[in-house]
Amino acid sequence: MRDVAALAKVSLKTVSRVVNGETGVSPRLAKRVMAARDRLGYRHDLTASSLRRSDGRSLTIGVDAASGDRGRRGRTTRACPCRKLGRG
Repeated sequence: MRDVAALAKVSLKTVSRVVNGETGVSPRLAKRVMAARDRLGYRHDLTASSLRRSDGRSLTIGVDAASGDRGRRGRTTRACPCRKLGRG
């Protein structure tokens, strides 16, 4: 995001607002940010943004898979993301 901000000559917060679809950015600035984003091939990384949310909460789920049953552990960890997404 820093590279996008530097190329567009805007603040990091402006890039963040555009990338996250927030309000408060003029259409002219948003176009500049999007052009810089496209030129650099920037892609929004949900994993990274979930680690740095302003409310201090994470969208990450921890799973304690210290069980001795390897087969079950694999099924449990694979099922967790699907179950969370399904229940929103």
